[in-house]
Amino acid sequence: MPLRRTIVSSLLAVFLIVFAAAAQAAVMPAKSLNELVHDADVICTCSVLEQHSQWDPEQNMIITIVTLQVEERLKGGGGDQIQVEALGGIVGDKGLKVTGAPVFEQGERAVLFLKSAGENRHHVVGWAQGKFTIRTDPTTGEERIERNLKGVHLTAPEQAPPATLGQLKSAIGALLAPPAQPQPAP
Repeated sequence: MPLRRTIVSSLLAVFLIVFAAAAQAAVMPAKSLNELVHDADVICTCSVLEQHSQWDPEQNMIITIVTLQVEERLKGGGGDQIQVEALGGIVGDKGLKVTGAPVFEQGERAVLFLKSAGENRHHVVGWAQGKFTIRTDPTTGEERIERNLKGVHLTAPEQAPPATLGQLKSAIGALLAPPAQPQPAP
């Protein structure tokens, strides 16, 4: 009997650990690069200038407003600065962390896929999927890209994104290029 109780207790503990871990995950459909490009109004490389958190207008959620310096626009127009609104942040002694929401760091560089949410205010397409952080390899000097999808469970297998900034920009350019026109027969 003690062995059976130990086995049942162990299985229950494993189940609770797995269930608790799953409860921390955000479940969302995977977005391909093609979907990110076509769903975005603006695609740009940029760096974080400043950010601050505040309550939303209804006082229900904490949001963070991130002001970014645009380095290069790959799609869409606008000025040299842009604002992104993301769920989560800290206001006073209250904090909100939203698994799957993009998180920004001061001075960080990124390629962002953005959807307009009003005058010079945008949301990241596909949540954290639409933010590619740019990191410079200290050995080679090459600009590499990465996404932080920690805690995100995608409902379909993710297609591996390009590894470098140059490869990502080339792939975006190819997706934005007009289809080739058939040449008339001679």
